Amino acid sequence: MSWRGDYVDHATAKVDTAALSQLMKTRQQMVELAFNVDPAAAVLYFLTARMSERDTTEMQKLIPRKGLVEAWRSLEQEGKQLAKQLTSKEAATPSRTWKLLSASRPETILFVETTSRQQAVTQKIRNFFGKWRQVKQRFPGQPIVYYGSIGLDVQWYLGPGELAGTPEQLAQLLDGSRSGDLLVVCAKAGARCLDDVSWLRAQPLIEQWNPALSRWVPAQHRFTLLRVERAGG
Repeated sequence: MSWRGDYVDHATAKVDTAALSQLMKTRQQMVELAFNVDPAAAVLYFLTARMSERDTTEMQKLIPRKGLVEAWRSLEQEGKQLAKQLTSKEAATPSRTWKLLSASRPETILFVETTSRQQAVTQKIRNFFGKWRQVKQRFPGQPIVYYGSIGLDVQWYLGPGELAGTPEQLAQLLDGSRSGDLLVVCAKAGARCLDDVSWLRAQPLIEQWNPALSRWVPAQHRFTLLRVERAGG
């Protein structure tokens, strides 16, 4: 018996094609967002999801890549763990969710986004992709600079970047920028954080607010992403 023998026909009849299609769609999205994700274990999971445990075990014995087989075997449990974390206090805020997903294996994120039936879980993953896409696709290759007093939660949310506490430090970073501009994150002061610096021009790009919690706790500004360049540049 071989990989291209009886098991191929048997497996083909039981393939979860809808899940495979969603898997590859999500995988393509992740690749476009610069995630390095290997879908092989998840593909095998869906190829055999409707087969008996005995047939699946026999198929696993035919695969020479033992690391792939182990990843396949552990994928479902890892996915359940991540989904559980996404509905726990570990992901109670956007910054905690960003921190959790940033530390998770891309393969596990891919699997959970494809298999989860919990809207709260899939929405957090899609929001994670969405913010990443806004910054990484609109401004490919450009690093982020955090200006002034920026909380760690915002840095976890948007990813690593340079720190600048004064306009002079921004000027030094501008001088070293190949593009001649910077992506600068300002927190409390928002889009007006550089209004008093006449020799810099700042253009607001993305603004993020924490939603209102109740009629007594209104929405609060979280951060603004600016494109900054020298005035007249």
